Amino acid sequence: MIIKNRKVPMIIELEQAVLRRLLPPDHPKRTLIKNDLAKWESGFMGEESLNYYVDRLPQKHLHIFNDLRLKNGMYHFQNDCLLLTPHFTLIIEVKNYSGTLYFDTISKQFIRTIGGREDSFDDPIIQVEEQQEQLLDWLMTRNITSLPVDFIIGIINPKTIVEAHPDSQHIFQFILHLPHIKNEFLEVKSNYNEECLTLRELSEISGQLVRSHSPKVPDIHTPFGLKRSDFQRGVQCPNCLFLGMNRENRKWHCPRCYTVSKTAHLQAIDDYLLLINPSITNQQCKELLLLKDRHISYKLLSRSGLPFSGTNRGRVYYRAD
Repeated sequence: MIIKNRKVPMIIELEQAVLRRLLPPDHPKRTLIKNDLAKWESGFMGEESLNYYVDRLPQKHLHIFNDLRLKNGMYHFQNDCLLLTPHFTLIIEVKNYSGTLYFDTISKQFIRTIGGREDSFDDPIIQVEEQQEQLLDWLMTRNITSLPVDFIIGIINPKTIVEAHPDSQHIFQFILHLPHIKNEFLEVKSNYNEECLTLRELSEISGQLVRSHSPKVPDIHTPFGLKRSDFQRGVQCPNCLFLGMNRENRKWHCPRCYTVSKTAHLQAIDDYLLLINPSITNQQCKELLLLKDRHISYKLLSRSGLPFSGTNRGRVYYRAD
């Protein structure tokens, strides 16, 4: 049973919004942002591919948490996928590597070879072991001390080759391609016959995990040196992506491709809430949409379905969760 679904990471939404709004079109940071966005989108697609294999697991008393970020003391830790059962917990960390991967747990090296080039990366085993330790600590602070926590590192690309130093062959117990996840899950399950959580406790700890989820709010401005003046106002055409639709007869009209839309302004408002400010007033909306009449912006905001606070001229709207 899926307790927490996976959402599109906010960094992807932010960078997509930046590319829609960045002025001018040949802004020197555009290529850099595009490349970074492609990396994030690739990672997210890899995590999404895990869903198919997790759905095939025995679902009885299985609680599934996708993209769960928890705070333990001063620090946060994040799991791509966490499987909680009355008998054990299993962390699944997904990696979208290509080429040939070589693990040497003796010298603590992780090397990828692709196209004849060797590159050293942070060891994903150390990363997931840290997640395991953090989760055990998190559970302990909630008086759950006997629940075992295991982990799997899932390799997304079926063409990726995984090799290991002769003294590091044990890694193949937990580093595997996604199609093998079900067999590994059943293997782990067979190792833990003792029930550590009652069904009531399972439900309670699931609720605590969801309530404790602390999504990261990325800073899009500092890494790329962007300023508020870098972002263009106006409504973007959903068809040709021209930024500058006109409002006529209660609809948005594109002067370039002649597309007509009733809702194109919603994307502009969402971009504002992502990039400029987490809230928007009627006056700010009027300026954003390049409208002359504040009554039009008031109607558009009030019918947007966005949560708000305040009344009349003091009303402020926020982005929906």
